[in-house]
Amino acid sequence: MSQEDIARALGISPATVCRDRRRGMPVDSPEAAAAWRAANIAPRMPRRPPPPPAPPPPSPAQQPVLALATSTAELLAAGADVQPLVPALRAALAAVPAAERSPLALPMPVWRLLTADVLALVPSDKQEGELSDADAEALGPFWFAAAAGEVRPI
Repeated sequence: MSQEDIARALGISPATVCRDRRRGMPVDSPEAAAAWRAANIAPRMPRRPPPPPAPPPPSPAQQPVLALATSTAELLAAGADVQPLVPALRAALAAVPAAERSPLALPMPVWRLLTADVLALVPSDKQEGELSDADAEALGPFWFAAAAGEVRPI
């Protein structure tokens, strides 16, 4: 077999076959050449994994929530009174369909504001941040409902 035949069979360039032959690679068969390369050529560094896919754009039901939550977070950071925004924010959250609720990420100060009345009634024996991912996933719908005003303390 020619070096070009070996190169074609291995999916490498003829120049690589020539270089590896000088290093001791047999060129009598593609199988022998492939076995030698597997044993003597360091594998290439793996490519970086592709970046995670971009999150989908907000749905029409999520857009008003995100706009109100961003404004509310900015006002909270500035120390302004945000209570007049709370009813509109709760109504916007309640309008989000159940299937679109879990991927909706709001600033933490906004979540705390909207769930404070319910959270005050929940005894906590865990420190903040100690929830497992599974616990957080299971509790997500409840806390979303609390933020939307669908769960109210009596």
